[in-house]
Amino acid sequence: MKKMKKHLIVFGVFACMAISIIYKPNNVPMKKIRQPLINPIILFSILCFLGCANAHAEKRIGNQEDMKAFRWGITGGMNVSSPTSVETKVGYQLGLRGEWDFKSRQEGTFLSFGLLLNEKGWKHKYYVFDTPSQTYPRMWKKKATPACIEVPVHIGYRWKEKEKLTLFASGGLYANFGVFGKEKATASATATLPRVTYSIDYYGFNNASNYANCDWGIGYRIGMEAKKHYQIAVSNEWGMRNLYDGAYHPKMKNRNFSLSFTYMF
Repeated sequence: MKKMKKHLIVFGVFACMAISIIYKPNNVPMKKIRQPLINPIILFSILCFLGCANAHAEKRIGNQEDMKAFRWGITGGMNVSSPTSVETKVGYQLGLRGEWDFKSRQEGTFLSFGLLLNEKGWKHKYYVFDTPSQTYPRMWKKKATPACIEVPVHIGYRWKEKEKLTLFASGGLYANFGVFGKEKATASATATLPRVTYSIDYYGFNNASNYANCDWGIGYRIGMEAKKHYQIAVSNEWGMRNLYDGAYHPKMKNRNFSLSFTYMF
């Protein structure tokens, strides 16, 4: 029981510190993308959930497996980000995952949540007439590497296939909070115009982009767990918010596929 309390406290501290310290609002005014007051709500929700989980865990008695209602682990993997209207780019995923089992660690319903650092990049190519005298448009290429703190909250179910192997599936909501990133652009040279390159920062105090600070949507995760510790899973997300508001750029929403490996304590 003491070990479980320690796990709850560690996960709660990481969650609260990351969201309250790292997340910063954009200092660039935007016409269509506005900052919601979601940070205090998420902090309050995390604290309430941890308190309820700890109170419930105090009442649980029985065998050792049932006493481990809450557990957490470390995770890492690969993102294949393909927002609408732009091209796909591969990124990374690192962070913490937590699970609260309503029945047991091997079968039944569970609540899962995470605190993840996700890079969800994209590429875009388009053609523009920079001056009226141009005979042909010149090509612009953009590459972006926005990194966000993601908080997914899913409800799922676990099936026991063998003594040391279980299958699981979950679905729910997620919220992203921008942390850092860059956008790099290159314009090809023409007969009258030189080649142009530039780089701008995403998020924070040096933000000079029109990229949204926050994003939210729905997603699912399916996978298997071996020996009650090792998880491999795939997940998919669909964003509900327009991420970019700029000239010569289509509106886009998050679409992300992930492959992850997790060790649960």
